[in-house]
Amino acid sequence: AAGGGSLPPPVASSRLALDMAQVPSVITMPQCYLFHVKNDPLIFCCATQRECPPLKVLEFLSHLTDVCVEYFGSDLTEDEIKDNAPTIYQLLGEMLDGGIPYLTEVN
Repeated sequence: AAGGGSLPPPVASSRLALDMAQVPSVITMPQCYLFHVKNDPLIFCCATQRECPPLKVLEFLSHLTDVCVEYFGSDLTEDEIKDNAPTIYQLLGEMLDGGIPYLTEVN
């Protein structure tokens, strides 16, 4: 090709679908820390700019998935999340007070 180079071949979509078992639950990047927990078929993610105890963040994400399943049923899907976004926002407001997570039992 003119200009001294050619474009790489397009990446097949199957290569983009990573095996989630191979992705670590905590990823350290220069500007932030990324956390995730998987609840098929969804992945709940969180990013922090400051270093914090990883287990605390992962426990919070896990607890958030448990609360969502309790409120919206075990067949939690992307559409359920979209349809119930205002309720989830309120739940997050109750679970996080000024950015500090409060983990309580679902009653």
